[in-house]
Amino acid sequence: MLAVPITGFWVMPFLILALLLMPFGLESLALAPAGWGIGAILWTAKTVAAWPGAVSVVQAMPPLGIALVSLGGLWLCLWRRPWRLAGLAAVAAGFASVLVVRPPDLLIAEDGRLIAAAEVDGTLRLSSGRADRFAGQTWLHRAGQEKPLAWPAPGDDPSALDCQAEDCRYRREGHEIAIVSTPAALPMPVPDPIS
Repeated sequence: MLAVPITGFWVMPFLILALLLMPFGLESLALAPAGWGIGAILWTAKTVAAWPGAVSVVQAMPPLGIALVSLGGLWLCLWRRPWRLAGLAAVAAGFASVLVVRPPDLLIAEDGRLIAAAEVDGTLRLSSGRADRFAGQTWLHRAGQEKPLAWPAPGDDPSALDCQAEDCRYRREGHEIAIVSTPAALPMPVPDPIS
Protein backbone atom coordinates (compact mmCIF):
# COMPACT_ATOMS: atom_id res chain seq x y z
CA MET A 1 0.00 0.00 0.00
CA LEU A 2 2.96 2.31 0.48
CA ALA A 3 5.26 1.09 -2.30
CA VAL A 4 2.78 1.46 -5.17
CA PRO A 5 2.00 5.17 -4.61
CA ILE A 6 5.71 5.91 -4.15
CA THR A 7 6.42 4.16 -7.44
CA GLY A 8 3.56 5.80 -9.34
CA PHE A 9 3.76 9.34 -8.00
CA TRP A 10 7.48 9.72 -7.24
CA VAL A 11 9.81 7.23 -8.91
CA MET A 12 8.18 6.94 -12.36
CA PRO A 13 7.73 10.69 -12.98
CA PHE A 14 11.38 11.31 -12.10
CA LEU A 15 12.50 8.44 -14.37
CA ILE A 16 10.50 9.92 -17.26
CA LEU A 17 12.04 13.30 -16.52
CA ALA A 18 15.50 11.67 -16.51
CA LEU A 19 14.75 10.19 -19.94
CA LEU A 20 13.77 13.63 -21.25
CA LEU A 21 16.91 15.25 -19.76
CA MET A 22 19.28 12.57 -21.13
CA PRO A 23 19.97 14.30 -24.49
CA PHE A 24 21.23 17.34 -22.56
CA GLY A 25 23.36 15.31 -20.10
CA LEU A 26 21.25 16.50 -17.14
CA GLU A 27 19.64 13.14 -16.24
CA SER A 28 21.38 13.06 -12.85
CA LEU A 29 19.10 15.90 -11.70
CA ALA A 30 16.12 13.51 -11.95
CA LEU A 31 17.86 10.20 -11.17
CA ALA A 32 18.88 11.29 -7.66
CA PRO A 33 15.28 11.90 -6.48
CA ALA A 34 14.18 8.69 -8.24
CA GLY A 35 16.88 6.87 -6.23
CA TRP A 36 15.47 8.32 -3.01
CA GLY A 37 12.05 6.91 -3.93
CA ILE A 38 13.57 3.48 -4.67
CA GLY A 39 15.31 3.66 -1.29
CA ALA A 40 11.94 4.36 0.35
CA ILE A 41 10.40 1.34 -1.42
CA LEU A 42 13.25 -0.91 -0.23
CA TRP A 43 12.94 0.43 3.33
CA THR A 44 9.19 -0.29 3.26
CA ALA A 45 9.79 -3.84 2.02
CA LYS A 46 12.43 -4.58 4.68
CA THR A 47 10.29 -3.10 7.46
CA VAL A 48 7.15 -5.03 6.54
CA ALA A 49 9.10 -8.29 6.02
CA ALA A 50 10.52 -7.97 9.56
CA TRP A 51 7.07 -7.83 11.19
CA PRO A 52 6.02 -11.00 13.02
CA GLY A 53 3.74 -13.09 10.86
CA ALA A 54 4.66 -11.20 7.69
CA VAL A 55 5.68 -14.45 6.01
CA SER A 56 4.09 -17.83 6.55
CA VAL A 57 4.93 -21.08 4.82
CA VAL A 58 1.97 -23.04 3.46
CA GLN A 59 1.70 -26.28 1.52
CA ALA A 60 2.02 -25.88 -2.25
CA MET A 61 -1.13 -26.18 -4.33
CA PRO A 62 -1.05 -29.06 -6.83
CA PRO A 63 -1.09 -28.22 -10.57
CA LEU A 64 -4.73 -29.32 -10.87
CA GLY A 65 -5.68 -26.84 -8.13
CA ILE A 66 -3.86 -23.99 -9.85
CA ALA A 67 -5.61 -24.82 -13.13
CA LEU A 68 -9.05 -24.90 -11.44
CA VAL A 69 -8.50 -21.55 -9.69
CA SER A 70 -7.28 -19.97 -12.95
CA LEU A 71 -10.14 -21.32 -15.06
CA GLY A 72 -12.73 -20.42 -12.42
CA GLY A 73 -11.36 -16.88 -12.22
CA LEU A 74 -11.42 -16.53 -15.99
CA TRP A 75 -15.01 -17.86 -16.10
CA LEU A 76 -16.01 -15.24 -13.53
CA CYS A 77 -14.33 -12.43 -15.46
CA LEU A 78 -15.41 -13.34 -18.99
CA TRP A 79 -19.16 -13.82 -18.53
CA ARG A 80 -21.81 -11.32 -17.45
CA ARG A 81 -24.76 -13.71 -17.15
CA PRO A 82 -25.74 -15.45 -13.88
CA TRP A 83 -23.97 -18.67 -14.94
CA ARG A 84 -20.68 -16.88 -14.42
CA LEU A 85 -21.03 -17.66 -10.70
CA ALA A 86 -20.21 -21.29 -11.56
CA GLY A 87 -16.61 -20.05 -11.65
CA LEU A 88 -16.76 -19.75 -7.85
CA ALA A 89 -17.26 -23.53 -7.62
CA ALA A 90 -14.12 -24.11 -9.71
CA VAL A 91 -12.13 -21.68 -7.55
CA ALA A 92 -13.35 -23.41 -4.36
CA ALA A 93 -12.48 -26.84 -5.81
CA GLY A 94 -9.01 -25.54 -6.67
CA PHE A 95 -8.38 -24.41 -3.10
CA ALA A 96 -9.82 -27.67 -1.74
CA SER A 97 -7.37 -29.68 -3.87
CA VAL A 98 -4.69 -29.00 -1.24
CA LEU A 99 -6.71 -31.16 1.17
CA VAL A 100 -7.40 -33.95 -1.33
CA VAL A 101 -4.10 -34.48 -3.15
CA ARG A 102 -1.57 -36.49 -1.15
CA PRO A 103 2.10 -35.55 -1.59
CA PRO A 104 4.69 -38.32 -2.10
CA ASP A 105 5.90 -40.29 0.93
CA LEU A 106 9.53 -40.48 -0.21
CA LEU A 107 11.54 -37.97 -2.21
CA ILE A 108 15.01 -38.81 -3.57
CA ALA A 109 17.39 -36.27 -5.09
CA GLU A 110 18.81 -36.85 -8.57
CA ASP A 111 22.19 -37.99 -7.29
CA GLY A 112 20.67 -40.06 -4.48
CA ARG A 113 22.58 -38.23 -1.72
CA LEU A 114 19.45 -36.64 -0.22
CA ILE A 115 16.28 -38.44 0.82
CA ALA A 116 13.14 -37.00 2.39
CA ALA A 117 10.70 -39.26 4.22
CA ALA A 118 7.21 -38.04 5.16
CA GLU A 119 5.77 -38.81 8.57
CA VAL A 120 2.07 -39.60 9.01
CA ASP A 121 1.27 -35.91 9.61
CA GLY A 122 3.11 -34.90 6.39
CA THR A 123 6.22 -33.40 7.99
CA LEU A 124 9.48 -34.29 6.26
CA ARG A 125 12.67 -35.83 7.61
CA LEU A 126 15.78 -35.05 5.55
CA SER A 127 18.67 -37.53 5.45
CA SER A 128 21.27 -34.74 5.29
CA GLY A 129 21.48 -31.04 6.03
CA ARG A 130 24.44 -30.56 3.69
CA ALA A 131 23.72 -32.63 0.59
CA ASP A 132 21.71 -30.88 -2.14
CA ARG A 133 20.46 -28.01 0.03
CA PHE A 134 18.48 -26.45 -2.81
CA ALA A 135 16.37 -29.60 -3.34
CA GLY A 136 15.88 -29.97 0.43
CA GLN A 137 14.67 -26.40 0.85
CA THR A 138 12.35 -26.76 -2.16
CA TRP A 139 10.83 -29.93 -0.70
CA LEU A 140 10.35 -28.28 2.69
CA HIS A 141 8.70 -25.18 1.21
CA ARG A 142 6.35 -27.27 -0.95
CA ALA A 143 5.37 -29.21 2.17
CA GLY A 144 4.70 -25.97 4.07
CA GLN A 145 7.53 -26.67 6.52
CA GLU A 146 10.32 -24.34 7.62
CA LYS A 147 12.74 -26.82 9.23
CA PRO A 148 13.10 -30.56 8.69
CA LEU A 149 12.71 -33.21 11.34
CA ALA A 150 15.95 -34.98 12.25
CA TRP A 151 16.79 -38.23 10.47
CA PRO A 152 16.49 -40.94 13.12
CA ALA A 153 19.66 -42.41 14.58
CA PRO A 154 19.96 -46.12 15.43
CA GLY A 155 18.06 -46.82 18.64
CA ASP A 156 15.66 -43.85 18.35
CA ASP A 157 11.98 -44.53 18.94
CA PRO A 158 10.64 -45.90 15.65
CA SER A 159 8.25 -43.75 13.68
CA ALA A 160 7.39 -44.19 10.01
CA LEU A 161 11.16 -44.32 9.54
CA ASP A 162 13.24 -46.75 11.64
CA CYS A 163 17.02 -46.85 11.24
CA GLN A 164 19.42 -49.56 12.44
CA ALA A 165 23.13 -49.11 11.50
CA GLU A 166 23.30 -48.42 7.73
CA ASP A 167 19.81 -49.77 7.12
CA CYS A 168 16.61 -47.73 7.38
CA ARG A 169 13.10 -49.06 6.93
CA TYR A 170 10.26 -46.78 5.90
CA ARG A 171 6.85 -48.23 6.81
CA ARG A 172 3.58 -46.72 5.71
CA GLU A 173 0.12 -48.27 5.31
CA GLY A 174 1.33 -51.85 5.19
CA HIS A 175 4.21 -51.18 2.80
CA GLU A 176 7.90 -51.31 3.70
CA ILE A 177 10.79 -49.75 1.79
CA ALA A 178 14.46 -50.32 2.61
CA ILE A 179 16.70 -47.26 2.43
CA VAL A 180 20.38 -48.23 2.39
CA SER A 181 23.38 -45.93 2.26
CA THR A 182 26.25 -48.43 1.97
CA PRO A 183 26.75 -51.66 0.02
CA ALA A 184 27.17 -53.53 3.34
CA ALA A 185 23.47 -53.01 4.09
CA LEU A 186 22.38 -54.74 0.88
CA PRO A 187 21.45 -58.41 1.24
CA MET A 188 24.12 -60.75 -0.13
CA PRO A 189 22.93 -63.29 -2.71
CA VAL A 190 23.07 -66.89 -1.60
CA PRO A 191 25.45 -68.89 -3.85
CA ASP A 192 24.03 -71.86 -5.73
CA PRO A 193 25.10 -75.16 -4.22
CA ILE A 194 27.57 -77.13 -6.32
CA SER A 195 26.07 -80.42 -7.38
